[in-house]
Amino acid sequence: MSRLCYAIPEYRQERVAILREAVEIGCEGLCLDFCRQPPAVRYHPALVEGFREETGIDPRRLSATDVPG
Repeated sequence: MSRLCYAIPEYRQERVAILREAVEIGCEGLCLDFCRQPPAVRYHPALVEGFREETGIDPRRLSATDVPG
């Protein structure tokens, strides 16, 4: 897998460290843009397993019209 994933704690920590460094340097502001990746780019196993444990559903099998419930 070639993408980094927010499901990995170390990746989240690294992102926060970069933002803190920018603030410490004295940037005037931060613009955070978080978007969800579409299923076409795959799901990280940590996300798949967490969702499956919580819902019993494999998120890779959901369509845009499926509503878990």
